[in-house]
Amino acid sequence: MEANKNLTCRLTGEEFRKRKALLKKEIFEAVGKIVELNDGYLFKFEEEGGFGSKLMELDAAERACCPFFEIKLHFQPYKKGIDLEISGQEGVKEFLKTELLS
Repeated sequence: MEANKNLTCRLTGEEFRKRKALLKKEIFEAVGKIVELNDGYLFKFEEEGGFGSKLMELDAAERACCPFFEIKLHFQPYKKGIDLEISGQEGVKEFLKTELLS
């Protein structure tokens, strides 16, 4: 899918739709708060639980299909939550908004 001419996910058609549905259901439904950044978004997960491994898997999978993402994970002390930041070059924020947050 293409948000602008410089950002193209390597997944196409049905693969992309399945991945998008999976991310929304397994990852983004659990977000407690979304913070808008200049070049992307910060997703705050309140409870750590077993979510850390899911987010590390997300990092690996997204780097394979969307190499233009800059992904940062921050585990809060005392298991007080996890922050996932996805940002990058111009257009990444709009790509995220259009494809994952709509």
